[in-house]
Amino acid sequence: STQSTGVQLLLLEMLEMVKCMAFADDPVRKLRSYFPSLLIRLQPAKSLQRDTILGYMVECLQLDPHCWVLWQQLFSKNLNSSLTLLEHIHGQWATVHKTFNRGALKQTLEFIVMTLTPGQGKRVKETQRRTMELATDMLHALGSPLKAAAKLSFLIITIVLLGFVLFDIKQNGSFKASQTGQAVHGVIEHKNVKTVLASAQVYCEIAHGYGMQYAPVLMEYLYTIYNSVLSTLTLGAVLLQDNFNYAVDHREEIAQQVRDAAIDAGQRVYALLTSLATPENVKWAEETMVFMLARATEWAEVAIEYFWLALDLIVQYTELAKQYITTHFIEDPVTVDRVKGWCTVAYSWGLETGTFYFEKVQNMTTK
Repeated sequence: STQSTGVQLLLLEMLEMVKCMAFADDPVRKLRSYFPSLLIRLQPAKSLQRDTILGYMVECLQLDPHCWVLWQQLFSKNLNSSLTLLEHIHGQWATVHKTFNRGALKQTLEFIVMTLTPGQGKRVKETQRRTMELATDMLHALGSPLKAAAKLSFLIITIVLLGFVLFDIKQNGSFKASQTGQAVHGVIEHKNVKTVLASAQVYCEIAHGYGMQYAPVLMEYLYTIYNSVLSTLTLGAVLLQDNFNYAVDHREEIAQQVRDAAIDAGQRVYALLTSLATPENVKWAEETMVFMLARATEWAEVAIEYFWLALDLIVQYTELAKQYITTHFIEDPVTVDRVKGWCTVAYSWGLETGTFYFEKVQNMTTK
């Protein structure tokens, strides 16, 4: 890093040559040896070389998923270089993260966060804090594809429904005259809904009456319980302090009593074991052990039979699944016409279902 600009340019050209050798023949096997060397030499490099090295490292992560594992193994000893690489990925997140292996990227970010999470009472260095902040930010940005799709679908459905309601109100002049207003009015005026609303109102009034009647008594009970608990805790603290002072003042006497009690307990246990070690008890223990071993052998044989049965079922269902996939997707390939047919069937089903429920709601509002 202390060399002149000319030497730096020469090293940069040599780095290009090394990159050509690493990416030329069988890059998947060579890159896993190329990536650790770049990570170790990233921090001492000047800015002229650093951007080039970062670009090469990103290409290694894109082409060879094993480089993610190597990064995790070298992370603790190359924290500063890892921070530089994370800053580079974070700065180009919009274009770079789509080219990475999503599972490997998420696993590496979770590993970094878990590794740098401090224990209780431990201080965190600025480099560790910045690295964990970047990894957490990218994890949040990565998110879950299913969750993102669900949010997008919900947003689209909400916008479509809101647009339909606004168009309906504009076309009919008011909310009450619109089909949406009639549907809402029909639901509210429905017999069962009226019954539920009336019952809810009655129960709310009853609950309000009981609350206004018994709230003072309840507050008095709570205040009494609070005072009782506080008094008990205060008394317990005083007793604990007295007993602790007594234990400190008489610690030698208490230790001698504990030793005598332990010796006495040991003698009693030894006498009990001696009394139990009779020929009859030994014979009973041997017979019980032989019986348990025999039953365990039987259970093991049954478990092995069930295991082989489950394995046969798995093999059969695997063959059936393979045959189904071969018949419906390999021998009869998925074509554009088949996809169009599936879409037509799905569209027809959705149209019929939507029409049915729309007519049902319309009939409820017109009654």
